[in-house]
Amino acid sequence: MTKRALSEHVVSTNSIREALAVRIKTRQMVLALSIAESHSLRQAAERLHMTQPGATRMLQDLERVLKVSIFERTTRGMKPTPAGEVVLTHLRRATSDLNAIQDDLAVLQSGISGRVRIGVIGSMATLLLPRSISSFKARAPNVTVEIIEGTHDVLLAGLRSGELDVAVIRTSTDLQASDLRFELLFTELFLVVTDSRQRFSAKAIDLAQLVDRPWILPPHGVPVRQRLDAAFMASAG
Repeated sequence: MTKRALSEHVVSTNSIREALAVRIKTRQMVLALSIAESHSLRQAAERLHMTQPGATRMLQDLERVLKVSIFERTTRGMKPTPAGEVVLTHLRRATSDLNAIQDDLAVLQSGISGRVRIGVIGSMATLLLPRSISSFKARAPNVTVEIIEGTHDVLLAGLRSGELDVAVIRTSTDLQASDLRFELLFTELFLVVTDSRQRFSAKAIDLAQLVDRPWILPPHGVPVRQRLDAAFMASAG
């Protein structure tokens, strides 16, 4: 692609984005998200105090602007199409941004200069946040800090949707390969805790020797469990 062609492509892409931004109405966004949540056009219309024919026309207008079908009718109600899933992801992000604008303007009018939304895994909340927030507030006393607790997957989704500004989580392979920017804060040690009445003959115990013993483990899918499973696999050879 030549430089001129690339420039024309960029201008064209920007023009499309501007046209979509002008033609997509907030009420259309809310309607689509409400249908996705309730799986029902009728329930979404009632929730927004609209007639069902009016909601149908509004959804059709949105699909006409985007040139895709957002939902399909199934025996279980309205289900997003593959293209609809993409659209809904961006609508959720846009709605979150609009809500953030309203919230930030509200706190600005009240004399507070901003807000930071921090997601954190419950087990790490008391480890890092108190001292960090205290230090931050000393430098920026007019900023409101909001803490949202959740699991690894929920916090990652919050970052991608714009609902969170930052998250304190344990690193994993999928995070390092993702579209998110991360910074290593500290390294944790793995410790195996056992009853003091247990007696082991060797000073150094291999994990392979402990496979048959009863374990209390973190749930599947969380980074700590993934690393522990990997350690067992490596120990088994």
